[in-house]
Amino acid sequence: MSTLFKEVFNSLSITQMGAAIFHTWSKFDQGTFFALATHDLSALEMKARSNQIVSALTLTLPDDFTHAAHILQQWTRDPDKHVRRLVSEGSRPRLPWGIRLQGLVLDPSPTLALLESLKNDPEDYVRLSVANHLNDIAKDHPALVNNLVTDWLNEVAMGDESAT
Repeated sequence: MSTLFKEVFNSLSITQMGAAIFHTWSKFDQGTFFALATHDLSALEMKARSNQIVSALTLTLPDDFTHAAHILQQWTRDPDKHVRRLVSEGSRPRLPWGIRLQGLVLDPSPTLALLESLKNDPEDYVRLSVANHLNDIAKDHPALVNNLVTDWLNEVAMGDESAT
């Protein structure tokens, strides 16, 4: 029996998400997050599940965006590749199965430091998400992505030259 894509967001993945947040911020109320994020989960389709998790995060993370982002940016160094991928996927401005993050469509700069941290991730799975994220940004800010990728390529070229 094949698993439906919406099942990516299930009780176990939500528990793991809560544990990852608690690991970086000990004041996180995992129980409230879990209750909000899993409420009537089996009746929800993929986009509704995603929206419900976002709402649960909004209600359980600090109101201050900078503080909340700092808690979640620590995920770029998490040993679990799925958590690191979530950093990129969760902040994509035009995630196909999620809500459009209009603020990030207009100004993607808050996510650039995250992508910078993940660009050389050892997992193809994570780097592919970074590429998809850049593709989202390029739809509205092609020059920004072109400049960023050019800088990244120059860094690689400079690294190759210093190795010789």
